[in-house]
Amino acid sequence: MLFLPRRVSVLCASLLFLAACGGGGGSESAGESVPSQTTSSSSGGSLSTPDTQAPSSPEALGFSGLTATSVLLKWGGASDDRGVSAYDIYRDGRFLGSVSVNTLVYLDTAVNPNATHRYQVKARDAAGNLSPASAELVINVPPLVTARDTQAPTAPGSLRTTQISASSLSLSWLPATDDTGVAVYDVLLNGTVIASLTSTTTNYTASGLRPSTSYTVTVRARDTSGNMSLAATIQVSTAVAARRVVRARRAVQAPAAVRALPVLRAHQAAPARLRAAAGSRVRRRAVRVLHPRLRRPLRAAVAGSPALRVRLPLRRPAAQAVPVAARARRPS
Repeated sequence: MLFLPRRVSVLCASLLFLAACGGGGGSESAGESVPSQTTSSSSGGSLSTPDTQAPSSPEALGFSGLTATSVLLKWGGASDDRGVSAYDIYRDGRFLGSVSVNTLVYLDTAVNPNATHRYQVKARDAAGNLSPASAELVINVPPLVTARDTQAPTAPGSLRTTQISASSLSLSWLPATDDTGVAVYDVLLNGTVIASLTSTTTNYTASGLRPSTSYTVTVRARDTSGNMSLAATIQVSTAVAARRVVRARRAVQAPAAVRALPVLRAHQAAPARLRAAAGSRVRRRAVRVLHPRLRRPLRAAVAGSPALRVRLPLRRPAAQAVPVAARARRPS
């Protein structure tokens, strides 16, 4: 009986050793799976990380207009690592509607007179992640003591463009008027609302447009009762895209026959340089750059240096190939 504890100790030590070996084998097996995942990732291409981060909550939810039949809400923008795409509005815990990221106001025209409503706003990103709700705004709607407002605002005046580029239009207009006050200006592009602005804002810049494209721009006013003005409309065309100058850096030996250079691409920003071979001389105006779209070859002046700088005035979209050839002539 005195030797029993020792045998038990030996047996336990053996079991622990075997368990440690088994655990090491499992660890090695798990370690082998990592390279296989890496190989699969490299062979199949890089994997994009899913967007799981929700935007921050909209700030400072309040109201700037209130009648017995309508509430004009306003709030501060939220932020997101990949950008907010829309705002969702809730009344009394139920979804009411959505507005675009450029719109920080919402006109609710379906409230009940002499009632209490609770509003919240959530931000949403392109992946569908919703932010926490904003602080709750409690609105006590006044009773209906006068006739309902049915008079629409006047149309915004003198709608015009203040600046035009290939991708944007800057607009301005004169304020509209209303017997109870203008609440919102809606800006539409080809019939689609792209922004809703507060009554104190009478200018807007639409961006992300196509060059050399005609657009129908409309601005209309709304009052707190939801009455909509006649539209102010203009037809505007964006500017032509800026001309691209193709440049590249390549080498050609002189003297030599006609020689095709490697294909150049418009997004390469380095100036073209034609270099003479070591120990040779190139006479002034002896090198010409050829291209089928050029009316005549470009002549590159040497001016005593073997390095020739050539600029190709070709109009091409970015990253489109431009074949170029150079000809060097033996000095006489």
